[in-house]
Amino acid sequence: MKKNDNFATQSLELHLFFGRIMKEHSLFLMAGFLPPDAVLAKKADWFRQQFEDLLRQTVRLSDGAVSPEALESGEIVTDFTEKAERSTSRLIGIPIETRITQDEKALRAGCGWMENSQLRQQVRALNERALKLTDGLITFKEELLDRVSSCRTFTANYPLLIRHIIREAKQYRMMTELVNEKGCLSSPGSTGCSFRRRQRGTGRRWMPSPGRRWQRL
Repeated sequence: MKKNDNFATQSLELHLFFGRIMKEHSLFLMAGFLPPDAVLAKKADWFRQQFEDLLRQTVRLSDGAVSPEALESGEIVTDFTEKAERSTSRLIGIPIETRITQDEKALRAGCGWMENSQLRQQVRALNERALKLTDGLITFKEELLDRVSSCRTFTANYPLLIRHIIREAKQYRMMTELVNEKGCLSSPGSTGCSFRRRQRGTGRRWMPSPGRRWQRL
């Protein structure tokens, strides 16, 4: 198997998983600010909208291009996702685009060998956009952590949580850089690009692992 045989599939599955997480990070950062920090709330909302659009674009490209294992894993969307989004939106007063979740539930699986040069080109552009957005979000989170730690900003999000979501964003960036560089997800020193999804563990963070698609920490 050539390195780029699953480039689009693995990239899209990565964005389906982490793109939603980055969108949610931005949402609860936005919701955690008080009126004096309206500028910060507006910036968090900008990231929320950008990652929402990234996820929307990912879903559009994913139809017929992702694995059945990914769609059946419960890691992209579940039967409870849309209901949770509606309840969250009602409680915090921030609109959440539930159509994306509906479109995710309607996704059809495809095969990696069906990838073509046009799809790979579109996905590579998607990867570059994800990297740029994630870099910006990491910087925003780090600046917020510094402000909170120095008592210059109040937020409902504790420093421990902010550190956690910084790590998740850096994990997303690292994996996107990896698939862009190698054409697939694999751990340092590995030359293989064949992976199987590993159904164990309870955390949300993933690490590339030899012989597997993703390994959950």
